[in-house]
Parts: sequence; structure tokens; C-alpha cells
Amino acid sequence: MTQKYIDLLHTSREIGVIDSYYSFDPIEAKKYGLYHNSTFYTPCINLPLQIPDYDLFFGGNDKGRTQLAHVILDKCASLDISILLYIINGEKGFKNKGYLPYPKFLEFLINSNGILEIMQENQTGLTLRTMEAIFFKKKLVTTNKAIKHYLFYHPDNIFILGEDSIENLSKFLEKDYHPLEHDKINFFESQNWLDRFLFPEKELLNIEYRDSLLDG
Repeated sequence: MTQKYIDLLHTSREIGVIDSYYSFDPIEAKKYGLYHNSTFYTPCINLPLQIPDYDLFFGGNDKGRTQLAHVILDKCASLDISILLYIINGEKGFKNKGYLPYPKFLEFLINSNGILEIMQENQTGLTLRTMEAIFFKKKLVTTNKAIKHYLFYHPDNIFILGEDSIENLSKFLEKDYHPLEHDKINFFESQNWLDRFLFPEKELLNIEYRDSLLDG
């Protein structure tokens, strides 16, 4: 929630024309008095299994993340860990030069052992990169420290930069992916996401994250 959207939230609440406000981020929802419903994903293809060409793939708009991405790249190079960076400059989304259509993005993902996720400043909600990791059984290397509180988190699958020792990243990537229970993945399917809007959140069993996520 940037200041722009905080101001918009306050203004629209004063006008009173919107019944309910939701955030996909539980921390953000608690902070601003919003309802929460998770992010969602619908896998559009089955990724074929093949020997990866590189260890990690980062693809996305710059959004202030390029410098950190190159710091991580240099550190991983010293550990003999290969990263493919595909960073797009600009604020125009699909109109940016070099925009990567999603099917092409998935082609890069097929050839990678895992996904590098670099969060924007103050961002803690689950991203599309996280969804791809759990639906396609890819290793996730992320700067999102809040992710350890989610029920799908497993240390064999998710490496948290800034908490886990970077010196152990090679060993992490070499470990087998730990299979997740179907319910922990299916929770984020788009139809289940839609169904959750039909019920007051207080009546929903919390099968997304641990209470520790909101303790801070």
C-alpha cells in the first residue's frame, strides 16, 4: 500500500460507495482494517520435466530491484550458482520494451531449477512467483521473510535471503523438492479463491498461514 492507495482508501471510505475492501496480504489487511483473501493461481500448462540449464531465474519489471538482483547474482556466481536475470525497465507493464509474454516466461521457468523472488520495498504478500513455485514444484529463493509463517513453507523448498545463510544455498538447491499436501496447494486455486468471497472471513478456517504471521 503506497501512500497513493492509502489516500484513495480513505477517500473512498468517506464516500461510502464500496461495501468491502480486501487485501491479498494478511499483514496489510490487519494494518488497514481490510478483509483478507489470498492471492490465487490457475496453472495454465504442465511444465515438462527436464534437466535445468541454470539454477535460478528472475524475470520481472525493475521496480527498484535491479541493484539487489545484481548483488545476488555476483554472490551466487562466487558460489558457482547460475542465475538468469530478465529485468524490464519502465512503468508501462506490457507496453515496456522487452516485455515478456507469460508463455515465454514459462519457457524460461522450465529451464530453471528454481525461482529467484525479490520483493519490492515493504511488500510481504504472496506473489505470482510464489504461486509458480508451489504449483510447479520449483525451488524458491526469496527476500520475503514473512513466507516462513505460511503453511506451505518447508525449508527444503524455500530459501529466505537475509535469514538463511547464503553459504548454504548450493546445498539447498541440491536437495530434493519436498512434496506438499494437496490441500496446501489447492487452497490457492482460483475457484477456491472465488468461493471464499461467499463467506464472512471470521467463519473461515485458517488453512493459509500460522497465527505468528500477525503477531508482529
